[in-house]
Amino acid sequence: MAASMFVMNEKLDEIDKCPICHDPFKDPRSLPCVHTFCCECIGQCIEVAGKNPRDQMRCPMCRDDFIVPEGGGAGLPKNIFITQTVELKRLSSAVAEEMACDVCEQVAQLSQRDRAAGWVSNGQKWKTGTERQYLRTI
Repeated sequence: MAASMFVMNEKLDEIDKCPICHDPFKDPRSLPCVHTFCCECIGQCIEVAGKNPRDQMRCPMCRDDFIVPEGGGAGLPKNIFITQTVELKRLSSAVAEEMACDVCEQVAQLSQRDRAAGWVSNGQKWKTGTERQYLRTI
């Protein structure tokens, strides 16, 4: 299960970063072309381009035109899906980290005798003579 959490985090890394600042999205806003940027990042793009509300501007990613709304970047619709994805990533990272720590703590508690007897710390069924499960399978 911990391994699947790490894979999920890697996949979420691919979609939870702003293409302008390359940080996790902060207040993600969507353009009509569905590209998403941090509110501050797209706001700065609008400002640097010298655009005013109702001016036409191109998406920094695909170059599709959009109309600058009142309020600049803050006037664009919030991307709730990306907001939830960023939160999911934060939560799954915490869970994966906690799971990894639990396993490490349990392995550290194995007695020297158990380790010498051939127990392995890979989270699968552990064997020594007769099969028994020493730690839960992750």
